[in-house]
Amino acid sequence: MKLGLALCGGGSLGSYEIGAWKYLREEGLSFDIVTGCSIGAVNGAFVIADAFDKANEIWSSIDIAKVIASNVDIDQATLQKIYVDRAAAAKFIRSTVKNGGIDVEPYYNLVREYVAPLHPEKSDKPYGVVRCIYPSFKEDKVRVNGLTSEQFVDAVLGSSAAWPVFPAYEASDKKKYADGGWKNNLPIDFAYELGADKVIAVALNCVPAPQKVEFEKLPTTMVIRPSGKQGIMFNFSPEPIARNKAMGYLDTKRAFGMLRGKKYYFSKDGFDEVAFSFFRLMMNHGLPAWNKFKLLFGNKTKDPVDAYLLYAERILALFGITDVMREIDINALMTLLKNSMDDYSPKSTDPKNELRIFLIRTLHGENPKKKTAAEFEIGRYFIEATYRIGK
Repeated sequence: MKLGLALCGGGSLGSYEIGAWKYLREEGLSFDIVTGCSIGAVNGAFVIADAFDKANEIWSSIDIAKVIASNVDIDQATLQKIYVDRAAAAKFIRSTVKNGGIDVEPYYNLVREYVAPLHPEKSDKPYGVVRCIYPSFKEDKVRVNGLTSEQFVDAVLGSSAAWPVFPAYEASDKKKYADGGWKNNLPIDFAYELGADKVIAVALNCVPAPQKVEFEKLPTTMVIRPSGKQGIMFNFSPEPIARNKAMGYLDTKRAFGMLRGKKYYFSKDGFDEVAFSFFRLMMNHGLPAWNKFKLLFGNKTKDPVDAYLLYAERILALFGITDVMREIDINALMTLLKNSMDDYSPKSTDPKNELRIFLIRTLHGENPKKKTAAEFEIGRYFIEATYRIGK
């Protein structure tokens, strides 16, 4: 069976793919076929060359000056508009041309210095990139194997010419190309065309969003998606780069069944005792308690651990713990919640203030007056199970 990897375009968000690749390597997976679009084409060259350490090093030291020489301030709303509205794109281009245009020579130099020496064109493993012919924007799928080094660089720079933020790229044959994301930002289909029997695809929260979604739904396709916000596609600051790498790693680990949770990353094991205690407390207080739990969550789960973690996610969010890019075991959960509860300052205008105070008092053993509302009752059982059993 030939395993393929399809990598999405998305500018600086591509650091997520490095995190995903890190976990895939830990799983012992290697790829017979790789396809990529835009930044996915760049990352794909490192995958074909099995040069993870080099890719990780470059992503760890990247900054906007290594990509764009011009001072450009583009927020997500602007990106969304220019990528879905041709009139807005034309206006953006006129504005940038009037101001001297965007100088992306640093990016061209980066590709020539760090990506070209990988020589994926000499690999015996199929590697393909997607670009668009400019100005028709016709999709152009390029199999890199067998090209010259110069043709390979042209293919990658054409694929990642993020028009209209970047200018269309003029290749050595004088033809112009624009970012392949306009037509096929997650080239799963290309991986199958190159001979893959199964494809792992790494998506990004990009603009434009991946097209050809029918290939994502195939039983032989596994899609790994960001579980949280990734930020702006042209933000190359260290913090979002590192955060997206961490998210890519954790999302991939969860996709392989090695972490639990929906919005957070809980350890696969170690929650059984507190979860069964939580479940017993609900059931021991009569069927209404379980009915109230289902009222909060519907019939999403009958598994005690999943039920416990569903409520843990609710309580974490309640206390403002919303961006945890690391694995959470029972001890980390207890510490995160206790620290947040101890630091909580009541806000009289907050409708959830009463619930938070109720849970804090329960944690400190003050035995607050029983409340009949579902969130209060289930919250008491959650705190009791976590801190009486988990300690």
